[in-house]
Order: sequence, then structure tokens, then C-alpha cells
Amino acid sequence: MMNYYSVDTLTYSDYYPFGMLMPNRHGSPADGYRYGFQNQEKDDEIYNSEGTYINYKYRGADTRIGRFFAVDPLFKDYPHNSVYAFSENRVLDGIELEGLEFHSVQNSMAYMTRGFQQYFQGVGKSIDDGINAISTYLTVSEDIGGGTVNGATGTTTANTTYSFGLSSTFENFFTESNNKPLGPIRLNAEGNIDNTIVTSYTTTVKAKVVDVNTTVSNSTNTSTGESKNSVTVAAKKGPVSVYVKQSVTSQGKSSTDVGVKASTPKVGGIKITVGVKAKIK
Repeated sequence: MMNYYSVDTLTYSDYYPFGMLMPNRHGSPADGYRYGFQNQEKDDEIYNSEGTYINYKYRGADTRIGRFFAVDPLFKDYPHNSVYAFSENRVLDGIELEGLEFHSVQNSMAYMTRGFQQYFQGVGKSIDDGINAISTYLTVSEDIGGGTVNGATGTTTANTTYSFGLSSTFENFFTESNNKPLGPIRLNAEGNIDNTIVTSYTTTVKAKVVDVNTTVSNSTNTSTGESKNSVTVAAKKGPVSVYVKQSVTSQGKSSTDVGVKASTPKVGGIKITVGVKAKIK
């Protein structure tokens, strides 16, 4: 049984600042490895010495003195620099870009960091949208009327619903700000209280395991006067139901909810329902 793995080292190199190899601190296969400092191709035939000459795209550099052999093709754009300078003599915070100019590694890291930040902000927004769509509720219903129409059981109830939502700030959590939230998830404790009059008609199809209820309802908010027409399809077993509800308000706004709820038996015409639902846009 193998419980370890021995790594084969093919090549290793330690460099002085401008790319010259350190004695006794480098090695490569017998057939040679073509690339060296800053992943540029070596040309050991120039001085018949390993790693002393590196070919960039536009000119070659002597790693021992840190200078190019040819004049900088962009020298007119950089009158303050020597035409033979390697990476503007800045080898700690940047690299030489193709033998043309200095390129800051810090800028590259900043772009990469910004890219990761934008990625996590996008993921955070998706999480926020999902969590913010979820709410819990408790409804107290009191029968105030009822009857049967074409085999559908009709009821009119006065409902008081207490709803509480979860909200998250994952998107802002990954945004640079002096006022970051204390945590990515918080409970929206404000909640809502709605008082409605609901008239509904329900038909039931009994299956072997569950009852499938289809309910058509109209509700009116007693505070705002807004009405809502809804169609709900629920799979019910005992006091627990899993449902999909599609609604259209009197102002033409439509919404779809999916959720699960549980109800107590009616006592004196009063029933209590608790549930969790998610709004689908």
C-alpha cells in the first residue's frame, strides 16, 4: 500500500536580481531546458555559459550586467530612461515586458484581486437574491362565511398574517467600504402584519399518499384596499402541505410563491397556520 509519493524535480533555478544564475543553486535535465528567468528563452551559445543571455521578443539581455544589447525600440516614448536599461532598473516590483518596457507586478495583482472581488460580488448577489426571497409567516384565520359551489368548498375568512423575512448582505460583504455589515446574514426583525378578508373555493383530489387541493381565492387587504386573485395547488398529507401559489394583484403585479405550511385543526372556527415560502421572480 502506497502512503507517500516522491516528487521528481526536473529543473530548479535561483537567480540574482537581473536574472543571472546563482552558482551551485540551479539544475536541469541533460537535454537542457530552454526557458529561464521570467520564463524567457535562454541562449547559452552567446557566451558559452549557461543562463547569461536571455532572448526577449524584441532584444536580448545580458543577465550579468543587467543591460540589453540593443537600443530600446520605444526609446522616444521614454526619454528619461537609458536605452539599454533592463526593466527600468526595477526588478523587485515588476518584470521586463518583451524587451520593451517595465511592467508592474503590483498592477497585475491589483487587476487579479479586482477580478476575484467582482466574481465574489456576483456570487454574493445571487445568494442575496435567494435568501431575500425567503420568508416565514404565521396566519390566524377566523371563519366568517362559507358554502359549496359546484362541488367546491367555499369559505370566507378574516386573516391576520405575521411575516418575517431573512435578508443577507453577501454582495456588500465583498465590496470595499468603510461601513461593512457586521455579518453577511441578518434576521429582518421588523416583519409585516397584514389583515385580509379571503374568499376561497377548494376542490380536492384524493391520491393514495396525499390529497391534491386546488384553491381559487380572492383576498382584500383591509388596510390598503388592494385585492389579489390567486390559484394555489397543494399536496397535503395530514396537517402539512407543500404548495405553489400564483397571484395577480388589482394593480397587475404577478408573483409566484412556493412553500410548505402546517395548520392546526379548527377550534371555534379559528385555525393557525405557520409556513415558510420563497418568492420566485
